[in-house]
Amino acid sequence: MSTMAAKMIEMPPNVAAQNQARREWTAMLGMIFVLAAWAMMFAALFFSYAIVRVRSNVWPPVNAPEFSIMLPAINSFVIALSSLVLHRGVSHLRQEKFAAFRNAFMLGSVFAALFLGLQWHFWSDLMATGLTPDSGSYASIIFGLTWVHAAHVLIGFFALIYLSIQAWRQVYSLENSITVRLWTMYWHFVGIVWLLMFVTIFIM
Repeated sequence: MSTMAAKMIEMPPNVAAQNQARREWTAMLGMIFVLAAWAMMFAALFFSYAIVRVRSNVWPPVNAPEFSIMLPAINSFVIALSSLVLHRGVSHLRQEKFAAFRNAFMLGSVFAALFLGLQWHFWSDLMATGLTPDSGSYASIIFGLTWVHAAHVLIGFFALIYLSIQAWRQVYSLENSITVRLWTMYWHFVGIVWLLMFVTIFIM
């Protein structure tokens, strides 16, 4: 009797699929709103940087210590490569290549840790040259923007660790991939922000 009752109240496949699609769309919309809010925050930071730079006769300031942009350049490569790896990981999940998917997200976690480690080294090198966060507007911009960005990378790093652990537990599947796709979208966002930051701060 209980088996018959369970069959009677079992949700039809088409209704279940519609509910799943609705939940995924809601989650995707939520992530889009979050990223849009953070995009506006970074846009405000970039706008403030632009105002300071336009008002300065010389940029960087004449008395500003020189430093190498090698580490930021390497980090640009690292974060771009990590986005490519995660994109491939999502493709592997869609193809139900679960081992390749798991390995991709583990490698993405390694790249995220490498990015943060190189950033820490870069900040240490800056301070070794005498450029500290309280050295003026030039230093404040470099430290402030990279600190804010690193905080977002740190969030993504913990998310990738979590996703990797869940991948080892074989939690995700083709039908249950929305969490993976949302965090991959988030990581692409922080990658794009970093590349814009690298060009505007260290190249232009």
